[in-house]
Amino acid sequence: MEIAPMILVIATSFAITTAYYVALYRKLCLRRAEAPEILEIDFDEELVERLKPALARREHELRNALGELKKIRGEVERILDEEWGNSEGEGGGDKRSPKRG
Repeated sequence: MEIAPMILVIATSFAITTAYYVALYRKLCLRRAEAPEILEIDFDEELVERLKPALARREHELRNALGELKKIRGEVERILDEEWGNSEGEGGGDKRSPKRG
């Protein structure tokens, strides 16, 4: 088994997820710049009540972003399993693997 394809898969996965997080960060910074008054308000219960509807409107976007990250993670895990074999259950430190007695 050659190491170069595995390194390429890992590097590509890292680049894709990093680019995605950078895009999310830039989007957050732009939105923060568009609504600075939200950042300047002191925390109080009234603020929480006003923010709840705004967060509810963003929930769909956040769920989509989380779904995309889960898809990327699943693809990376599938590719790594194909390349290296499935180490799940072999005590390899996978949090999803069952604990031994």
